[in-house]
Amino acid sequence: MLEVITALLSTYRLPAVFVGAFFFGDSVIFTTAYLAGQLAWPPFPIIASAFLGTAAADTLWFFAGSYITRRFSGMSFMRREREKAAALLQAITGEKPFYALVFIKFLYGSRIAMILYVAARGIPFRIFSIYNAIGILAWLAVFFPLGYLAGIGIGVALPLLNAVQAAVVVLLVSAVSLRIITIWVTRRITRK
Repeated sequence: MLEVITALLSTYRLPAVFVGAFFFGDSVIFTTAYLAGQLAWPPFPIIASAFLGTAAADTLWFFAGSYITRRFSGMSFMRREREKAAALLQAITGEKPFYALVFIKFLYGSRIAMILYVAARGIPFRIFSIYNAIGILAWLAVFFPLGYLAGIGIGVALPLLNAVQAAVVVLLVSAVSLRIITIWVTRRITRK
């Protein structure tokens, strides 16, 4: 069974990376980088597919944020959530909310809320796209090599461990680890 999954991932790796990045984001990208290292996949097509999947999802959320703002801006829940996001954004970037698009990629679980907030602030799509692309590239430049090198290292250290089994463990550990780090960083920023 695991051999079939590995064969499918190898055959359809670029569409799988795109879909994974689009729907699941950071943990899937880190896990894909791990698999690329373990299975000796060429990294640049994987990076390009991860970039495009993330950018497409972020664009969708940006337009959703613009629509939601026009449609539901008067609701008290929306105002409270916007105020929370504004406080975090102010602590991170000061008066330049589009800088948050670069930094927010590193705060797991906050990306969508920040994109919705930036869209609600009326940032033009062109500016959003530029800063969002910079943020995605920065995230990939930091985390993709870490996942790729981990895949190579674990493949050498534990050759009997199946790539898919190890990838599931990496997915779970990276999701939990990134979430814990994000909560810690967010609390540190908002306490100042």
